[in-house]
Amino acid sequence: WITAPQSLEPGCGMPGILTDAPKDAADTDSIVHFLVSLGGPAAPESAPKDPGTIDQGRTLYNQVGCIACHGPAEKDAALEPTAHPYAPPEPFGAWGGAGKWNPSALAGFLSDPIRTHPGGRMPSMNLDQPQAHLIATYLITTWGDSSASSKTVFVVDKAKADAGRAAFAARGCADCHTLGLGAREVAPTLKAKPLADLPTTGGCLSLTDAATPRYTLTDGDRIALGAAIVQLKPLAKGAPAVAPVDDAYRRVDALGCRHCHEYNASGGVDPAINAFFQTLAQAELGDEGRLPPRLNGVGTKLRSSWLRQVLTSAGRARPYMGATMPQFGLDSVGSLADELTAADGVWPDSDKGEPRVTDELTRAGLKLIGVKGLNCISCHVVGDAPSAGTPGPDIGAFAERLRHEWWINYVLAPNRYKPGTRMPSFYLTATGSVTDVLGGQPERQTDAMWACFTLGKSMPAPEGVPTSDGLMLRVGAKPMVMRTFLKSAGSRGIAVGFPAAMGGIHFAFDAERVRLAQAWSGSFLDASGAWAARGGTIVGGQGTDVWTPPDGPAIVIGPRPDVWPAASGREAGYTFRGYRLDDAGVPTFMYRIALPEGKSVDVNERFEPVKGASPAIRRTFEVSGVPAGAQVWHNAGPGHTGIAASDVSNAGAVMPESSGGLRWWGFTPTGAGSVRFVVEIKP
Repeated sequence: WITAPQSLEPGCGMPGILTDAPKDAADTDSIVHFLVSLGGPAAPESAPKDPGTIDQGRTLYNQVGCIACHGPAEKDAALEPTAHPYAPPEPFGAWGGAGKWNPSALAGFLSDPIRTHPGGRMPSMNLDQPQAHLIATYLITTWGDSSASSKTVFVVDKAKADAGRAAFAARGCADCHTLGLGAREVAPTLKAKPLADLPTTGGCLSLTDAATPRYTLTDGDRIALGAAIVQLKPLAKGAPAVAPVDDAYRRVDALGCRHCHEYNASGGVDPAINAFFQTLAQAELGDEGRLPPRLNGVGTKLRSSWLRQVLTSAGRARPYMGATMPQFGLDSVGSLADELTAADGVWPDSDKGEPRVTDELTRAGLKLIGVKGLNCISCHVVGDAPSAGTPGPDIGAFAERLRHEWWINYVLAPNRYKPGTRMPSFYLTATGSVTDVLGGQPERQTDAMWACFTLGKSMPAPEGVPTSDGLMLRVGAKPMVMRTFLKSAGSRGIAVGFPAAMGGIHFAFDAERVRLAQAWSGSFLDASGAWAARGGTIVGGQGTDVWTPPDGPAIVIGPRPDVWPAASGREAGYTFRGYRLDDAGVPTFMYRIALPEGKSVDVNERFEPVKGASPAIRRTFEVSGVPAGAQVWHNAGPGHTGIAASDVSNAGAVMPESSGGLRWWGFTPTGAGSVRFVVEIKP
């Protein structure tokens, strides 16, 4: 790394100063001894090899947004390179990171990178310790865990360490690096050439001057840097004028904001990785719910105080969005909030006069927000109370986040400001859609709603908002699907809630073990755990258990098992492939079962309640690609089970088998192809 950092990570901030020539080799060796003498060497350490842990780390790496700057950590042929100007580079340089980190050290760095690099470009992703360890495990496993295999014990040579301290100063290392950790700092002794002289004297802009630091610069980079230096030279004797637009653009590019955000028709998420940006829960908000927002006009929209909170204090308005806002630290962010605001033509910390809050306005606003008015609560949460539908931003925080001047214009014409937004247009004419509040006058109604917003957390609950503890999800007219951490289905649980009109039984599917895990009735879910710690808490609040499936997979291909297998999931050859919704909102879960000799079968499984006097469950299976001569076995589990002959397709026989109180069913296909059967269970 010290000899050729640019070859390991092209474009990094560490220049090439030393080479592998004999005249430099001694200094390189001495600097290594000096650095290790400050603390180390690190003890060999292996990363966990548990597939579930690695898979969770992979999900987090892609979900929180690491992929936007670093690119996919694994080669994926499905990700076609694009001409996107902010496409992620080859991740982690040419060497990938193998051997650089111990798992615990990398996890510590990911938890708080600003502590190590206060002025660096690696931001904090607001990870807690478990999340940091998951990502560190995934990355080191992907790179190749070489640290634990090293049998060489590094011994510090004091004489070399002393020589290394001098070389650290003479070679220019001390010009950029401090030692920290309470160590005695090294005073720099290398003096750089005047910046203004570089276009004529060469230095690091020269292709031939090997005596100066070497960066990965293209010819275009050298021309641009030279031109900038020439332009700045006349200003060297006086302070240049502040230009907020230039400052905003420069800092946005320096921090890499355009890898995630579009800003003035440039940047945004690269189409090649667009699909990795997902919501943490069932939030039908389209791209608004999963992609980082545009920065266009952000200074006119957000209060300067909230912009600063987002940039430096992890302010968050969209808890359902998987991607997180990086925290670069105040040294790097500087006055970006004020610069973005000024670039949009707004004086920081200014706003149009807000309406005076009166009892009349507050009562009118509460009615408009509630279920008998504009029904804002159908999409927006109110404090700790959930929305009736998709979890939009908290109404109670609007006045803290938004500029009144922007909101008034936005609510009158949402699509003008955010084309494609899910926000309805209530004021298409001179009269609002609700005419029995304040005469339907748009100006008075918008003032009334804003008067409520200014009350913040003390705002009374509008009519229709549930006021009980927790975030209880209530299933509407269609089934509700939520991906979350479930006690019965683990960290990759998928909960499916059915309305009472369809039977009112709810289910949990374990996507990690690829099996139906639980059925219950009554309350669906308390989603509080989905928001706590960014989804790291088990979701509860379920009603009464109705039926518990047996351990192991639902389907086995081959001869009749002597004992039903307990293992399922990836290690047993079962791969989850997602789910699809029909027009009624009922999901069908898809998975693949690996067979010997590279063969496989695909299974589509659908489960739903059967409405009636006593609870019943219907499971429909379609197994395709069954090899000739193979049998399909299903463990129906406890309860009274029945399969009608009319509910079986392409099977020559249906053979009920009992074992340990459970009923197995076997199907012999009449030929190669698909087998379909429906089993009805009465718990």
